[in-house]
Amino acid sequence: MKSYLSTKMTNAFIAFQDGWKVLRHEGPGQIQFWFIALAIGIVAGFTALFFRKSIDALQSFLYGTNDLQTLHSFAESLPWYWILIIPAIGGLLVGLILHKFAPDARA
Repeated sequence: MKSYLSTKMTNAFIAFQDGWKVLRHEGPGQIQFWFIALAIGIVAGFTALFFRKSIDALQSFLYGTNDLQTLHSFAESLPWYWILIIPAIGGLLVGLILHKFAPDARA
């Protein structure tokens, strides 16, 4: 059983390498181009969805609510220093991420 599985995995890997060589040297055909574009679009959509859901989760964790209508009344009950500290920490994190991963992105 193990030799059968390893043989299939090896064959799949070789087929992937051969397909990758064809794509690199000849470029994608029309159908392949559309499938690549479809895959990129699906990944971008899920990334945007994950980004929005993570903002909601972080907002819910930090402020105790993810409803925008109640967020304003909740923010009024926070001490003044939290209203200053939370955005400052967020700006610091963005600055550190840009410094670490995109040193040329100064805008």
